[in-house]
Amino acid sequence: MVGVVVVKSSPDKRGTDLFQLHEGTKVTVKSVLGEWSEVEVGNGNIGWLESAGIEKI
Repeated sequence: MVGVVVVKSSPDKRGTDLFQLHEGTKVTVKSVLGEWSEVEVGNGNIGWLESAGIEKI
């Protein structure tokens, strides 16, 4: 895990930055595509981040 990850609009590094997630933020993984996970946070925001940036608990 890392301290802060940038959530993207699409599952690649060239996607638009949507928002940041800080360490300890709980997310729901909606889908996985290769090394990327589509996540939803408590306020309803959805986006993509590299799966290595999150930890399943």
